[in-house]
Amino acid sequence: MLLPARDVISHYSDPRIAEAFHADRYGGPVGALFLSQETRQFHALACRFPHPRIVVDLGAGTGKLADTIGEGARYVAMDRSAEMLRVLRARRTSTPLVAGDAHTLPFRSKSVDVLVASRLLMHLADWRTAVAETCRVARCAVIVDFPVSPSFAALEPGVWSLCRRDSHPRHRVFSVADMRRAFAAAGFLPVDSRRGFVLPYRLHRFVGSPRFSRAIESVATRLGLAHLIGSPAFVAFVPTSAAGDGGVT
Repeated sequence: MLLPARDVISHYSDPRIAEAFHADRYGGPVGALFLSQETRQFHALACRFPHPRIVVDLGAGTGKLADTIGEGARYVAMDRSAEMLRVLRARRTSTPLVAGDAHTLPFRSKSVDVLVASRLLMHLADWRTAVAETCRVARCAVIVDFPVSPSFAALEPGVWSLCRRDSHPRHRVFSVADMRRAFAAAGFLPVDSRRGFVLPYRLHRFVGSPRFSRAIESVATRLGLAHLIGSPAFVAFVPTSAAGDGGVT
């Protein structure tokens, strides 16, 4: 299992990292394409749970999901990094912000309708504890994404570490089975899942052509490769009592 090459907390607490985060990841035409893909997947899964009252965005960062999740609900952004929340506050002055640790969520049990977590579990020291906490807090659903193996993207942490050495946190890669077991232990089952792009994000950024990215990923989808090795996986989990016959593999 890959551990962070640099302490994730100190990395994202750096004011320079926080200020540049959105542009660094989602800047340019290819970055915008990936932002659209990620938010679209979360939105599609969230639409399974209409009219939530409270939606908490765990590890909200600079708030990429704020405009696409929980329309009509009270959207609450939570992050451990005060600097990331500061950037989010500048972008969305009325959004309620909570500073806190995903391993010990500052919410009462079943006090949140839908909890979403994008690009978070892969960075946590004890992701299973965080999964248990999300399931304790969520009443209707937990929606997460995570880099999955097998996939080409599973090779990315090692390659990125070699290219950037210790300047960027490395991240974990998960099997779908491990994630299912962690949620099952907390009493939740998957009801819907989707996959991201087949080729790694960094490769798309290196090529720098949205036309290329759309074309190659469209071919991969038609061939069924996205379902098999697309990454990240986007999955909606619900309490076992609410899953019925809607579980997915």
